[in-house]
Amino acid sequence: MDGERRYSDKEVEAILAKAVELSRRERGPAAHGDGTSLPELERIATEAGLSAETVRRAASELERPKSWQSSGLRHFFRAEAATREIALTRKPDHGALARLLAVLPDILKASGSGQVVEGGLVWRGSAGTPERRGMGFRVEVSSAEQGGWVLATVDTASAAGGLYGGIVGGLGGGCGLGVGLGVGLGALGSTPFAVAVPIVCLGLSFFLARGIMGLVSRWAERRVREIADEIAKRL
Repeated sequence: MDGERRYSDKEVEAILAKAVELSRRERGPAAHGDGTSLPELERIATEAGLSAETVRRAASELERPKSWQSSGLRHFFRAEAATREIALTRKPDHGALARLLAVLPDILKASGSGQVVEGGLVWRGSAGTPERRGMGFRVEVSSAEQGGWVLATVDTASAAGGLYGGIVGGLGGGCGLGVGLGVGLGALGSTPFAVAVPIVCLGLSFFLARGIMGLVSRWAERRVREIADEIAKRL
C-alpha cells in the first residue's frame, strides 16, 4: 500500500473528468452529442465509487441560480426549495416511465418538458396558473435494479423575486417616497420626515412580503409531498 501511486485533488478531478469523457465516447457519437443525463452520471459515479446521492446533491447545487446560491440567503427570504425523496420498492420499467411522463403536467398542474433517459426520467417545468406564477418544478426518477427513487422539487425563488420586487419596490418604495417627499418636503418642509417615512414603509413592506413568502413556502412543502407520493403510487 505504501508504494502505491497517490494522486492530488487536481489529478483526481482530471481523472474523473476523463473517465466521464471516455464513457461518453463508448456510447457513440449520437449519445455524445446529446450530453449526459443525471441517471447516467449516477451510474458512472457509482462505478467510480461515488454515491448516487452525492451526484444528485452536486447537480442540484450547480443548477441553483447564482443569486440564490447561499442557503442562508434563501432562508432569510423564506425562498428555500422544497424537496421530497421517496425510495421505490420495485424497478420502474421504460413503459411505466413513459406513461408517467405523459401525465406529469396534469399531476403537477404545470407546463414543462422532460424525457425518459437511460436509467430514469427527468422533467422540468413551471406553474402556468397566475396564482402560482414563478413556481419551478423538477421531477427525477431513477430506475435501478434494487428499485430506484423519486425526487420532487418545488422551487419558489422566482416567485420570491416577483413578490419582494412588487411589494417592497412598488408598495414600500412607491408609497414611501410619494408620502415622504410629497408631505415631508412639500407640505411640512421637514427633511427628517421625508427620510423617515420611506425607510419605515420599506421596512414594513419587507416584513409583509416575508410573511407572505412563509405561507408560500408552507404551500410548496405540502405540494411537493403530494407530488412525490402520487408519482411513487403510479410507479
